[in-house]
Amino acid sequence: MATHPNLRLTDARGITWVGAIVNVILSVVKIGGGWVGHSQAMVADGIHSLSDILTDVATLITLRYAAEPEDEGHPYGHGKIESVGAAIVGTVLGMVGFELMMDGGQRLYRFWAGSSPAVAPVAPYILGLALLSIVSKEILYQLTVRIGRREHNAVLVANAWHHRSDALSSVVVLVGVGGIFLWHLQWLDAAAAVLVAVMILKVAVDILRDAVADLTDRALSNEERRRLREVVEGVEGVIAYHEMRTRRFGGRALVDLHVQVAPYISVSEGHQIAERARWALRGADPHLIDVMVHVDSEDDVGRGRRRQGLPSRADLEPFLPGQIHQIHYLQGRVEVDLLLRPGQAVDRQVVVELQQRWPAVEIRATFTHE
Repeated sequence: MATHPNLRLTDARGITWVGAIVNVILSVVKIGGGWVGHSQAMVADGIHSLSDILTDVATLITLRYAAEPEDEGHPYGHGKIESVGAAIVGTVLGMVGFELMMDGGQRLYRFWAGSSPAVAPVAPYILGLALLSIVSKEILYQLTVRIGRREHNAVLVANAWHHRSDALSSVVVLVGVGGIFLWHLQWLDAAAAVLVAVMILKVAVDILRDAVADLTDRALSNEERRRLREVVEGVEGVIAYHEMRTRRFGGRALVDLHVQVAPYISVSEGHQIAERARWALRGADPHLIDVMVHVDSEDDVGRGRRRQGLPSRADLEPFLPGQIHQIHYLQGRVEVDLLLRPGQAVDRQVVVELQQRWPAVEIRATFTHE
């Protein structure tokens, strides 16, 4: 099995390929060595390494499809595939932990019940195989988790913990076999197996919890949201903001919010302020793949019903044909700016009729032109 020439050890796929190669070698060595050396614990540890190969394959498939660009069917990209992959890895990890716990528990029970079979002589080199597994898998864990956290890649972090679980199961072999050689404590490997299995199950639960949270649109952390709020507050033209919502999937995130701008500026200026806010947020966090900014002329939280039933330009135009310059919807009222020719006055009867039909309407100002 050879790595792609363009893959590097510092890449997510590169380190996963390296892990897969190491897992293949360790599986063959541990299963073969355990069988020849009469160590059932080492054979079981080798089977654990085989499960690591499965998660490596799941990780590589996930990384391949998660990197696909946006398309018509997935306008926000394929980032949630990372969370699905993490859930798969967490599930496999949980199954391995549960199996180790049940096996260790059964061996402990047989020991306490006095029905434990005699321990076959174990070859001393089994200790060396256990040490080799511990060192190699801990190195893989450190490299993989570092890249996964740097790239905010949930499935890579989950796979890193699978490497560590394999290292921990090798610790079980080391302690158990070592205890047999040094103190003749035949129950020690079973007790250690149960302890490590509980640790593995906890890691699996944590991975699954985070994966499910991402799949159900979990918000960014309090610290991340605090940094984003500071960025918005520093944008020129933003008077205030509200209704900031965030959601994460895989190593990516989305943000949408409302920004309040001065009430009488032009639409294009308000749009430009919104764009400045969007650019600032994207620049502050490269993992934001999209920022949606809604422009408000006032703080409109909870005021949606107050705007229902207010007249539109099409409603007002028959009363003021050719005179309407701008319409402002503020504080539940409709302020109409008129464009009048020199000497032309506002028809007060029309204003009265308008206000009888829509009491919220008021004529705010007039402008003239030649």
